[in-house]
Amino acid sequence: MERKGSNRKLSNHQEAIVLAYINYIDQIGTAPLLYQVHNAAQHILKLYPPEGTEPPTLRRNWIKNFIKRHKDITYKV
Repeated sequence: MERKGSNRKLSNHQEAIVLAYINYIDQIGTAPLLYQVHNAAQHILKLYPPEGTEPPTLRRNWIKNFIKRHKDITYKV
């Protein structure tokens, strides 16, 4: 089983999927918007909830914490 860090909703594999989504959007010549990344991550959680539980809901500040964990992501407000 893939271990998540404390206070993290997505597994390392799920976060890698979100990063791949960000890279794909960037490669086609557009910048992903923060709400799009948040929605993509929430969708992943709905598709693959922890076994026997309801899918967790991401809070508003999830995207800021996600960006802090992945220093290679830059964004403009």
